[in-house]
Amino acid sequence: MELRLSIQSMIHTSNTCIGYFGKHSIKGISKCGWNWDFSNTTGKNDFHYYGDKTFNASLGTGQNTFDDGGFSLLQNTTNIDLTKKINGIGSLNLAFGAEYRFENYKIYKGELNSYTNFDLTFTKFSGAQGYPVTSLRMKQIPQGM
Repeated sequence: MELRLSIQSMIHTSNTCIGYFGKHSIKGISKCGWNWDFSNTTGKNDFHYYGDKTFNASLGTGQNTFDDGGFSLLQNTTNIDLTKKINGIGSLNLAFGAEYRFENYKIYKGELNSYTNFDLTFTKFSGAQGYPVTSLRMKQIPQGM
């Protein structure tokens, strides 16, 4: 007779996930015949994860919900383009432009119990078992070592 125990972990994002996107552009023609186009585009996503119905084996079964951390990404692009048709040289069009891009990526550390190995013999798995959690420390070193 074989007995199997199955535990299903659940991973979900918080209800406060943020995402937005916006683009603005203005265009015109200068007095000397240059066409110009100036634009700016911004976007951001922010996610935070929580594990439910899981546990940290090195901590025991007393806690089954964890803040697993998250991440966010912000991008902003500013652009200007200039064009001018050059008369007398057929269909020649002179064009140039410039673009600046800013990016900011952040990782949010999960709670200590979601990634720490509390077993000093390191014979038990560490961290909440339902999700590969986010930690700013990649290797856990026990106190006093």
